[in-house]
Amino acid sequence: MFEPNNGRHQLAPRPRTKAEIVAQRERVRRLGSALGNWREAARQCGLSEGRVLNWVVRYGWKLPKRIEASHPREVLSPVVGVVTPAESLEERLKHDAEATRVGLIHCDSKSQP
Repeated sequence: MFEPNNGRHQLAPRPRTKAEIVAQRERVRRLGSALGNWREAARQCGLSEGRVLNWVVRYGWKLPKRIEASHPREVLSPVVGVVTPAESLEERLKHDAEATRVGLIHCDSKSQP
């Protein structure tokens, strides 16, 4: 298979003017802040990690503080008033027993003269 660049990956053309370099640097800074990783930002922008890490030191870039999230189970408030299956069954049986007694009473009263 013929490859015009001898199998090497082509990098994006390097910026030529100071404004292009500043724009590229700002793009990497924003991406790095969003990702939380300077090296990954360098990879995605097609720059060497060393160059980006030098910018980090030179310009004093800092990653944003991460908010420590507690475990999802700890965030949920305790559940109040939950009925267990056993309690639900017991309540249903009491209800059905009462309905059965009432039903039998009505049946008995109809059958008696």
